[in-house]
Amino acid sequence: CGNAHVPDPALLGGDKFSVRESWSAIVAVGLRPCSVALLVMTFSLLNGLYLCGVLSVAAMSLGTSITVSLLATLAVLAGHD
Repeated sequence: CGNAHVPDPALLGGDKFSVRESWSAIVAVGLRPCSVALLVMTFSLLNGLYLCGVLSVAAMSLGTSITVSLLATLAVLAGHD
């Protein structure tokens, strides 16, 4: 409970932050299903629109990844003097 699972911000420093840790965070976040994607897929499956559902979820995923990547890049760059 409490802050037991919150990582120490000091770990994000360049020399202490490993590629393995970053990929584990990316995979952990990516494994959580998006509730809107589940709704879109359920709707498309119930209406026989399989390809449309898959393409819609793929487009949503791409848009989310681009947005999150840009925001993360801006946040990291804003922290450097």
